[in-house]
Amino acid sequence: MLQQNWAHILFTFSHLNHQPSTSHPNTDYSRIRTTQYLDSNASYFRQTLIFSAFLTPELNALFNSNMLNISGKQKISPIYPGAIESLPLSVRGQIAQTFTRFKSSSGSDPSADPDDRFRYFTSGVLPSLSRTHKAASDDGGAGILLFVPTYHDFVRLRNFFSSDPRCAHLSFGSISEYSDATEVRRARSFFYTGKNDVLIVSGRAHHFRRYMKMQGTKRVVFYSVPENAEWYREAVGWLEGVLERGGQGSVRCLFSRWEGLALERVVGTKRVGKMVREGREDIFEFR
Repeated sequence: MLQQNWAHILFTFSHLNHQPSTSHPNTDYSRIRTTQYLDSNASYFRQTLIFSAFLTPELNALFNSNMLNISGKQKISPIYPGAIESLPLSVRGQIAQTFTRFKSSSGSDPSADPDDRFRYFTSGVLPSLSRTHKAASDDGGAGILLFVPTYHDFVRLRNFFSSDPRCAHLSFGSISEYSDATEVRRARSFFYTGKNDVLIVSGRAHHFRRYMKMQGTKRVVFYSVPENAEWYREAVGWLEGVLERGGQGSVRCLFSRWEGLALERVVGTKRVGKMVREGREDIFEFR
């Protein structure tokens, strides 16, 4: 459901337990419980159960605003060992996984997070991508795979790479959930042969098509933490090719203090607390 339009879920819940605007001719009103239903108290007696593979901010908001049962509510969430502990054996221990926390401009409002993230990427990450491009110019291309979980961020980065002068020296391709088969084949081929230095992949494209290999990948950059930890495992697994050829791969993941739930599933419950806490170091490296 998270890969669809979440507004549909909110629309459905906003229309639960309303009184009908018209009555059925055979309705026996004497059988309706007045205090519960005719007095608009049905939402306080409704039992609602939600099952999900993992917890997200959207589900938290739904839980807080729509679970109103007078008997209370309960939320159960597991303890996560972290996706970094279950990477493919061929890459575990051989690559550096760097998690970088950028500073949020607002201490209480996550709506500024997209702009803060974009600002940090263009000023703090793009220069390192340019250096990677220069160092790999004679080695079959830079092989930078930019994994962008959300489509809005994907469009913003695609436009940035295509129009900003700072990216003029970086050739790139892109794959989204709206790319047809021909566009996907061309983008993957150009990336594998080194014609394109950067390949931008949206999270939903990977979710629906489930690429098991992305040949040519030498460095994976996560623009934000994937909600589904399986995406992280699978994308890091794309580095198997460069390791088999004796090369070196690397992973970098950007995150903010607002991504604690997704980060917990990737790094583990024991590590996430100190990583999202402000005032401490902002770069964390694991192998």
